[in-house]
Amino acid sequence: MRGAEFSPAEAERRTGLPLVDKNEPGEFTKYGRHRREPAPFGAAKLHVADEAPTERKLADLLDTVLPHADTLRQLGVESMTVYVGYFWRDQCNLAFEPSELSRLAALGVPFWISCYEESDE
Repeated sequence: MRGAEFSPAEAERRTGLPLVDKNEPGEFTKYGRHRREPAPFGAAKLHVADEAPTERKLADLLDTVLPHADTLRQLGVESMTVYVGYFWRDQCNLAFEPSELSRLAALGVPFWISCYEESDE
């Protein structure tokens, strides 16, 4: 999530969400095309717990963010994306429950999926 006026610190304070990879507007960044420059926007990520079962990760993310979506937008989030990295071997099947898809649609954000083939290396 990001926005010109978005403050991850304020978002954490107001929502209790555990944001990661945070930068405040104007803060020097460590990542991306603005690395080592003052960021023209605030940005942060929200990760699903590694220990969450794979089949629950999207639902868990939606359970976490949906109650705070309006607050995040009020706090300056202009752009938000749900991004899934899927690692596979032998066969790549993706399946989503209708309830997950309708809640994702209710969030009103792009849904990106990247697939990575695991190798023996």
